Amino acid sequence: MSLGSSLVGLDNFFHILLDLLTDIQECSDDEKDSLAKFLQLDLEFSDTPISSSTAHALAQILPRLCGPVEKLDLRRCNMNLDSLKMICEGISKLEYKMKCLDLGGNCFGHKEVKIISGCLNKVRDLWLLDCGISATGLEVLCEAIKKLETPMENLDLSLNEFGDEGVKIISGCLSTVGKLWLRRCGISENGKRILQKELERLGLPVSSFVRFEAKLLIQRVIC
Repeated sequence: MSLGSSLVGLDNFFHILLDLLTDIQECSDDEKDSLAKFLQLDLEFSDTPISSSTAHALAQILPRLCGPVEKLDLRRCNMNLDSLKMICEGISKLEYKMKCLDLGGNCFGHKEVKIISGCLNKVRDLWLLDCGISATGLEVLCEAIKKLETPMENLDLSLNEFGDEGVKIISGCLSTVGKLWLRRCGISENGKRILQKELERLGLPVSSFVRFEAKLLIQRVIC
């Protein structure tokens, strides 16, 4: 089986790639390495259900890629606990940090959020729009973010209705997030004041790009 030649001239690359991934567990390590050489570093799988076997194969391929992943798009992929765990284990083994991990539109409880939290040190931007994340899940996520050695560049939590309870939790990790997006999260005017007060308490000097951008985005994007 020649995986490299199978990819040449294919128009619907990512859907065909999913088919290849279902069979990859039968391939040798050399064949997996060959497939990885042909892969783009911007992987789009949105709106395509990811099975456990596909997730397992993707987890094996990710650490074999030849450079930093620009984006892994898994929006609305009906991710379950097992498939999410396998993919996040693959991300954890990356040599380089991934630019963006987009998991929007999947339903995540606190167990799923805990799994995601385990690979945050390999992700610069994390997009979790409309994932049904509760204040409990948010607490798990923010605890992991606070422990990061390098601040996360972008964190988008829009369309998760955790409200003011979640704001109090988020306030604890403001200094380790570059840009924080909180559109339509059920945050009241009081919740916005809580965030602003915490920003003022932290000082967030303009001389610090990360902190300045955090302040800028919180002021502009909460609505």
